[in-house]
Amino acid sequence: MVAFMFATATGMANDSKLSVSSKADDKSFVYELDASSGETTIKLMDAENHMIYSKSISTGSFAKKFDLKNLKDGLYYFTSEDDLKTVSYTLQLKGEVMSILKRRENAKPVFRTVDRMVYLNL
Repeated sequence: MVAFMFATATGMANDSKLSVSSKADDKSFVYELDASSGETTIKLMDAENHMIYSKSISTGSFAKKFDLKNLKDGLYYFTSEDDLKTVSYTLQLKGEVMSILKRRENAKPVFRTVDRMVYLNL
């Protein structure tokens, strides 16, 4: 049990810090990432799954402001995906305002084998 708790705490220590924030009166948002390991892919897509923006980020800090004032009103999806999880945001553009409707986080399972035993972290 102690080994399981230690493995979980160690895995959480390597998680990346992710932040998406927006102003109430602006059609933009700021994405900040402080990744400790691995590669992160970010995507901005419209409601018909057309790719608007995509970028792969290596380790280190990354920050970008997304200005959405030239996009039509409607729903958009922003996704940040790394080896451990996928974080998705549902964005709504209406008039001169952009709002974050929903945030969803899905953890990915991590498997490892030690002495013919398979360990799963989720």
